Amino acid sequence: LRPFYVSPPILALSIVGPDDVLRRARIKQQQGLAARALGRYDECLAIWDEVVTDYAALGETEAAGELCWEMGYQLIWLSRFADAFEIYERGLKTLDGSRGPAMAALVSSTGLLLGFSGADGMHEAGLVQLAEAEDIARECADERNLGRVNWARCVLGWSYGQVPESARAGQAAVEHLRRAGDLWSVTDALAWMAFPVGAEGSFVEGAEAADEALDLALRLGHVGGEIMARRGGLLNSIPQTGDLDGLERAL
Repeated sequence: LRPFYVSPPILALSIVGPDDVLRRARIKQQQGLAARALGRYDECLAIWDEVVTDYAALGETEAAGELCWEMGYQLIWLSRFADAFEIYERGLKTLDGSRGPAMAALVSSTGLLLGFSGADGMHEAGLVQLAEAEDIARECADERNLGRVNWARCVLGWSYGQVPESARAGQAAVEHLRRAGDLWSVTDALAWMAFPVGAEGSFVEGAEAADEALDLALRLGHVGGEIMARRGGLLNSIPQTGDLDGLERAL
């Protein structure tokens, strides 16, 4: 018989009393991370939905807002953009005007989605949101969200053909996120930065960024980051080699 395995968060929940709501919420948040790492995305989102409710009821609004950002990030990778907008709005309502790191994260990601939508006027509206998010992050001396803002600018700049602006934003994002020690987001920033840097002709720098992003993605289990890193690597290698057969195989 194979041994029965129970995840550490479930074991922890079994010994925490039902009245210790905050501790249970924190453990359930980790349970959601475990589900996400196993690719059980809907299960993760369902768990976190309950945790956000618990945090909000307990007055842990910053934790609720940050978890809403995590949910939105996951929903974007699942191409559920309307749901991402909804959860960002939920997070902002929970924060009720509190200008902290969670608000910076939610405002910047709302700006990214607005711009990324491609609707008329939304690029400009997205940039306004990113500027507000940067102001909040600077007020908090928050390296992580300064990195997120610049990552968003990198994505939007690339999407709208603003290559030099996208490259500089990507480089700034990597610097901020390294200082914050957020390796998951460093992976995102490096992978995206590889696109505009390579498009400027700096293929060595672009390939190095993509290679580092790929290494991090594989070690972290960051599947989306791995996809973007592999694409960034191709963008920087093929112009140097002209190996179209190799490109087809890699794709």
